Amino acid sequence: MIIEKNTMIPMRDKVLLATDIYKPDGEGSWPVLIARTPYNKDGHVERDGVADFVKAGYVVAFQDVRGRFASEGDFYPYIYETNDALDTYEWLLKQSWCDGRLGTFGGSYLGGTQTIPAREGHPAVKAMIPEITFDYQFGNCSYQGRAKVMHDLVWTVGSIIPEMARRAGVGVELPTPMEALLELPIASHPSIKQWGTYYHDWLTHSTECEYWDKVSPHTGYDGMTMPALNISGWYDIFVPSTLNNYMEMKKRNKDTRLIMGPWTHMNFSGHFPEISFGEQGSAEAINLIQIKIDWFDRHIKGLNTIY
Repeated sequence: MIIEKNTMIPMRDKVLLATDIYKPDGEGSWPVLIARTPYNKDGHVERDGVADFVKAGYVVAFQDVRGRFASEGDFYPYIYETNDALDTYEWLLKQSWCDGRLGTFGGSYLGGTQTIPAREGHPAVKAMIPEITFDYQFGNCSYQGRAKVMHDLVWTVGSIIPEMARRAGVGVELPTPMEALLELPIASHPSIKQWGTYYHDWLTHSTECEYWDKVSPHTGYDGMTMPALNISGWYDIFVPSTLNNYMEMKKRNKDTRLIMGPWTHMNFSGHFPEISFGEQGSAEAINLIQIKIDWFDRHIKGLNTIY
């Protein structure tokens, strides 16, 4: 496997996004699978099966989204994901090692970096695998059941603000997730006010409006004509979203499929403190990574695989 670290891909506004390119050995051109993350691309390689995809004959492009880790620019959740994804696709398609066929994969936020730009229906994207992800940013994500959920505050404190402060070169005293949940008014800690300004925008936009529609996949299902393998767990926070995505995508492409397991958000083991579903309850037991490879082989390469 050939690895090219931190290839800087230019966006339409000249911001450069850091992308790691994983290629099969030798000369040639291959389909490219893309994943775009706010969580540091360096931490995804083993967990997301990059080596397995490359061994199966794909190039993998793993990118830090705008404003995160090795990429330039300022981070604001979801707002830039459509244009940045489309610009990344166009850059990849111009490379000699890309054969003109693209696919996307990833879970949670990485699911959104697939489905939000998928509204545009880029013709080179032949298949996608969105996992444990949302359909409607307001009603099924930030305000599930029209009541403000707090998992996104925990996400902001635990996953987003530390990197924003690091990039700025300052030390920040962060509350623990529990402290953030108990503090009133909501999100009133100084570090959240300074580094999590988007979160206050989320609090301000407490009803259905265009603000949420701009970053919600459900507003653009008609563009999602590529086959999608939707994956989630019955105990995930986005179960209604996954089911909605599947049903709407299925209307646009009959080959769209759904896998639901005894899993939570990011725990696909089938084992939890309260209950265990046994060894057959894990993603490993069904060889989920091979299912993904077979999915791409069928819908990108045109092979007669069974998944």
